[in-house]
Amino acid sequence: RERYTEDVRRITTLPFQENGVGIIGDKFDQIAVIELDGVQQPRILTKGDFDHARPAWSPDGRHIAFAISRWQPSETADPERMQIGDIGLIPAEGGAVRRLTKSVGPAYNPAFAPDGRTIAYIGHARQHGDYTQPSLWLVGVQGGDPRDLTARFDRPLGDESIGDMVGQGQVTPLPAWAPDGRSVYYLVSDSGMTHLVRIATDSGTVAPVAEGQRVIYSFSLSPDGRRAAICHTDPLTPGDVSVLELGRSVRERRLTEVNRALLSGMALATPERYTFPSGDATAEGWILRPPERRTAGNTPAVLEIHGGPMVMYGYRFFFEFQLLAASGITVVYANPRGSMGYGQAFVAAIRGDWGNRDFQDVMNAIDAAVKRGGIDTSRLGIAGGSYGGFMVNWAIGHTDRFKAAIAMRSISNQYSMFGTSDFGFADLADFGGPPWRMPDVYRKQSPISYVEQVKTPLLMIHSEQDLRTPISEAEQFYTALKLLGRDVTLLRYPDENHELSRTGQPWHRVHRLEAIVRWFGRRLGGEGL
Repeated sequence: RERYTEDVRRITTLPFQENGVGIIGDKFDQIAVIELDGVQQPRILTKGDFDHARPAWSPDGRHIAFAISRWQPSETADPERMQIGDIGLIPAEGGAVRRLTKSVGPAYNPAFAPDGRTIAYIGHARQHGDYTQPSLWLVGVQGGDPRDLTARFDRPLGDESIGDMVGQGQVTPLPAWAPDGRSVYYLVSDSGMTHLVRIATDSGTVAPVAEGQRVIYSFSLSPDGRRAAICHTDPLTPGDVSVLELGRSVRERRLTEVNRALLSGMALATPERYTFPSGDATAEGWILRPPERRTAGNTPAVLEIHGGPMVMYGYRFFFEFQLLAASGITVVYANPRGSMGYGQAFVAAIRGDWGNRDFQDVMNAIDAAVKRGGIDTSRLGIAGGSYGGFMVNWAIGHTDRFKAAIAMRSISNQYSMFGTSDFGFADLADFGGPPWRMPDVYRKQSPISYVEQVKTPLLMIHSEQDLRTPISEAEQFYTALKLLGRDVTLLRYPDENHELSRTGQPWHRVHRLEAIVRWFGRRLGGEGL
């Protein structure tokens, strides 16, 4: 009997699943110390019904700080509570965990000051729910109230840019203290760029260290604080490493050109920045036109919409965009309201209100790009993944302007997302309540409510193991469109999750990219590859 029922799972927790992991149930990440001799067994220091992550040793080696996350009450699940983390401290030899923070929001990436008396970490107090910009915080190891060091700095701490290259942004770096303890180095996202900055620990003043039209997605500081190594990308560079000499003036020296041979024989497209109206503000986007030697005259164009939505497009190498440009299709990509990198008001403008201000910005983005010339308005396409996939489904239910569309790992029904997504229920606070109490609110913001208005040919790309936006989101939209006699195709990728475009199996990634180029090529008339 046990042999044939050992695969049955008993679930009593929430969340009970995680994209890329599967069913998590009552298993949690703990902190362990492993001796370098390879003989002794690991000593597990922590326990409890929550995860422990990103351990950091104190300078004297006597304590370990770490992030505590995914709080799971044993009785009633509280989505607000699940979005809260803390910084914990435990003796390296084992003992009781002390929570240094006040359980007000996410707290992660702890790093000890050189004297071991203070910890810097990244987090926020959920003033705007998940749409709150991360800040740099300080807390004393002996207790006291944590201090939001960058509270007056209206940009998010960390790299919030999005791309499709493996390795970029997979693990966020820890804050790096200067040896004198008077400043902390970290990353800041600003208008499509990610900079390395130095933050004064007394005043919170943010000073640039390395800027430019690129994304710095990782860095480390030398022990003496005289140098910093940075990993960076830009629209023409997938990724390289440089070293910064930190003095009164910063000197940068590039150490690698790992893709020089590969890229030397390729014609890459250079993005053209432009701006467009966004309510009372101005938003920005980029136009990636096919290399001049491949095309002449007006070209078809595809508007790409990023996921999140609390991330940003920017000065990062994007393989999918370069591939479309190489096929003779202009790529337009922009940061509508809801994107990071433009201040707190900009990112929180769409909280609990998808398909309104953000859709206005999406349409303004393509209008402004068309006004700059070179785009054939009779051959416009639209594409996006995750939240971007939601916006594709939404757009084609509200306009017939696009002649072809691709919705990847998309959302079609906010009601079903609430219970089937690994963290869909966490949106409860944004909507103002659960769907059974306010079905009209969820229905209003669900693309499937407008499916009868869809006339645009649609390709849906979805992974079968996607637990962030489950494949049922694509299935129900596909089924509805088929019953309505619309032009719709569903591509299903087995053994893949929400991260197919970034970390999927190589040939699945190739197949996906070729399918995107073919779909738009046939319906918009690109040159092909």
